[in-house]
Amino acid sequence: MKRREIQVGISSIDKVKTYVDGALPILSAICEKIRLAKNIDDNIDSDQSNRIVSTGVAVKAMVMNIVAKRRALYKLDEFYDVTDTEKLFGEGIHAHNLTDDVMARALDELYEMGPKRIMTETAMSIINKYDIPVTSIHADTTSKSLYGAYASSNDEGEAVHIARGHSKDHRPDLKQIIFGLGVTKDRIIVLGDVADGNTSDKDWNKDILKELRENMKTYGLSDFIYVADSACVTEETLETLAGNGEDKPVITFVSRLPGNYKLERELKERALSNPNDWEELGAFTDKENGAEYRVQSFEGKLYDRTYRFIVCHSTQLECRKEKIIESAIKDEKESVSKKIEGFQKREFNCAEDADNALQVFEKDLKLKYHELVYGVEAVERPVKRGRRGRPSKNEVPQVETIYKGSIQIYNDDIRIQKCKDKASLFVLITNADEKSMNNKTVLKEYKDQSSVETSFRVLKDPYFIDELFVKTPERVEALSYVMLIALMLLTLLERTVRENLKGEKKPAIVSGKRKTFTPTGVSIIEAFENVLVMSIYDEEKDGWERHCRLKDNQKRLINLSGFDESIYIEALKKMG
Repeated sequence: MKRREIQVGISSIDKVKTYVDGALPILSAICEKIRLAKNIDDNIDSDQSNRIVSTGVAVKAMVMNIVAKRRALYKLDEFYDVTDTEKLFGEGIHAHNLTDDVMARALDELYEMGPKRIMTETAMSIINKYDIPVTSIHADTTSKSLYGAYASSNDEGEAVHIARGHSKDHRPDLKQIIFGLGVTKDRIIVLGDVADGNTSDKDWNKDILKELRENMKTYGLSDFIYVADSACVTEETLETLAGNGEDKPVITFVSRLPGNYKLERELKERALSNPNDWEELGAFTDKENGAEYRVQSFEGKLYDRTYRFIVCHSTQLECRKEKIIESAIKDEKESVSKKIEGFQKREFNCAEDADNALQVFEKDLKLKYHELVYGVEAVERPVKRGRRGRPSKNEVPQVETIYKGSIQIYNDDIRIQKCKDKASLFVLITNADEKSMNNKTVLKEYKDQSSVETSFRVLKDPYFIDELFVKTPERVEALSYVMLIALMLLTLLERTVRENLKGEKKPAIVSGKRKTFTPTGVSIIEAFENVLVMSIYDEEKDGWERHCRLKDNQKRLINLSGFDESIYIEALKKMG
């Protein structure tokens, strides 16, 4: 929603007010439907009666701002200065009430309430209100870089510790926090977490599974599949997934067996040694050049428990890895050729010494893609005379024999092909039996891991929100959970529109006049850029009456979002 310079307030004739509301009425309607502000205000201990802007309303204002415009919090009042705030937040609430002090106070109180609990309750409210099935939870983490000193973040307090760790932003020079998400296939957040900046993926998976078990009891989550990357495969995490009976039931999971496990290499070799046992699964998409898959399934043990291992071959991975390997072959040959050139200049006094040196030289190279063919050559050369002057006619020239290595380098085609074959494979691990999940279903679940990766791209995109910059670790933590709630709204809007488009023959029209059956949340928001609402004073009714002219595609998008165009002209409705 691009900002426009609009004169807000009573016009020159004192009877017309003009606002730029964009997609804010839709976002406000969603917030009311999931009872965002009311849930926060109902859970807060402090007295809200003497406040114009309650903590819940302040959080709602931040969330809507993040989704629609991504303004820094200290400019929130400027952002809402051109909008109809009484319609969005309630009578008597104006832009000048949404100050940075109000937002800072709201973040402090949200932290005291427990922002993670509020975020989880919001997630469950969304799932229940919109009847969203949770058949699988795709989990992963990412890092978010922060600017600032944050001296107090090193204390032993309960707030998130802002620290240096493995930066997925490739910014090791900056401190960071960790975002963890568990989402459905269509990116609806089931669980979210803000962790210390030096938290490892292995520790996060272990801790989040304990939290997930609590949510299973509290909110009735069950019969879902936990999907995570290879960091999930540790002895402790697998033990947590296995449960211990009725109190802690088994959690079905799908993950990728780490490449540094000996078992992973053995399973790949086993699959390659049985070329007739591949199960052809074909492509999972209609897109051109989409990957085709084939698999082999094995049963085996890891940490004394029996699991199902599925060795998967991907044509797309094969092509990608082949280019990488070809480049590595070229680099290895260039590097080794220089070393060979240097070695061949060396001289030895006997053939045995030369041969031994050649063997050591070959061993030290640790060749991955090449082989050497070498031998020892005897070379005779004149010995330098010990005295000066011209040699006599009868003097016999002295010669000596030296020995040199002769080396040729060749591609090891068998080893290269073996490397390419192994590189095009990856191994999945699951505790699901084949009756409940066949090989294709397991692979499909793992491929849907892209849903959480897509969520991270939105979360880290400066278009969504720029680097965090607030004064304390407590506010960083609170604001981080506000960001997760904002992401919930964006993905919920996207899912709702896409679900309502299913079965329709006419695509939606979004920003740029693009026609699509799968619009993104951002493109839906952009479709409402510069939507104007006029409030005209009616003398007969002695009140203000709103008017809004919406395009047909905008009206349709509002309907696909689950509302009607009245949200642009009617005052805030409590939809909870």
